[in-house]
Amino acid sequence: MQSRRGPCYDSRASLCYVTEKKSTQKLKDIAKRYPENYLSCRDHGHSWKPLEAAWLQDGSIERILACQRCEARRVQVLDKNGYVLGGHYDYSDGYAMVGMGRLDTDGRAIFRRASVQKLLG
Repeated sequence: MQSRRGPCYDSRASLCYVTEKKSTQKLKDIAKRYPENYLSCRDHGHSWKPLEAAWLQDGSIERILACQRCEARRVQVLDKNGYVLGGHYDYSDGYAMVGMGRLDTDGRAIFRRASVQKLLG
């Protein structure tokens, strides 16, 4: 059984999902202000393209991917065999929703609807 802690819940304590009703309107407001390329990434996922790679002193590899739509950067550290050791994302200003946690199914639907709405006019 999952426990609830404020606006976040998950059986895995390290994850936080946006689920509370009070967050719904805030997400709709964000979606209305998002540029089309940000909505597209929230709807379809990022469109990653390799940008650069470099050997690190310890023999691992740092690889940087760039989203072709929103210009987000995905930085990965790989071991010499290609296994992912770690990484992080660098988002363009205004893309990340600081303090909102991860989007759940309802949150994703809000951005998907906003993306489709832009197509409909």
